Amino acid sequence: MSRYVESETVELKAEYTDDFIRDVVSFLNAEGGVVYFGVREDGTVVGVENADDLAESVSVSIAKQIRPNPRKETAIDILHEENLSIIAVTVKKGSRPRYCVKIDGFSSKGSLVRAGTSHKELSPEEILARYRAYFFDDDYEDAMLQAPSKSADLSFETLKSMLTDRGFEIDEKTFETSFHLRSADGAYNQLAELLADRQELSLTFDKIRYSNRKTSDYGGEGLARGTKRRKKDWTPKKSIFPATLTIRAPTGFCCTICAASTRRLPIC
Repeated sequence: MSRYVESETVELKAEYTDDFIRDVVSFLNAEGGVVYFGVREDGTVVGVENADDLAESVSVSIAKQIRPNPRKETAIDILHEENLSIIAVTVKKGSRPRYCVKIDGFSSKGSLVRAGTSHKELSPEEILARYRAYFFDDDYEDAMLQAPSKSADLSFETLKSMLTDRGFEIDEKTFETSFHLRSADGAYNQLAELLADRQELSLTFDKIRYSNRKTSDYGGEGLARGTKRRKKDWTPKKSIFPATLTIRAPTGFCCTICAASTRRLPIC
């Protein structure tokens, strides 16, 4: 019996094809695994040609086609068996909430997870659950509420206006407390920075529906103001495919709002 058997952590490929990227993403979003090039599905070792060049191509493809870049979570080795060369791509469980195939973006189509000997798309509900688990610790204390803002001079006029338009009553005395915009020491936190009219982070707004994607960068505008400017472009029409708005920051922080979900911020 061959030592190579496909499983929840092993993917076998007789030759190189670009779709291996989806397998790598699915391992990153699960418990990790290994992709072998040069081994048939039945475990027969057939080897690969020009192993060094192929290993380089695999490395470049991973760096260019997966977001966030999983450089620290992947390793590529050349193995030798029966006088044949095999490429082994070892993938660790990702350190981020989720990874995606760049061309499909942070939509369900681009966000895959290993399931048996194949992979499946993450549902909007599963995506939201992953972000919640990432930003909350074991005591359900939101890390964003404790991390300090980079700026001490923040305003929230756009947020207040959007909330008022949706029927919320704004009490200026309790507004910041009610929306948990300050940490325990009284300083503004990262949630405040994200919702402020302007902040130091440059957020990029990606609207994704199925394979269609539109990107806008409003340069230093916060989530509330950026969402207000982008709203007409990304409010979903009736479709069997959910529309997703992903807000990306240079630090790698992502906030995803699925427009087909009922779990939405009051400003959406």
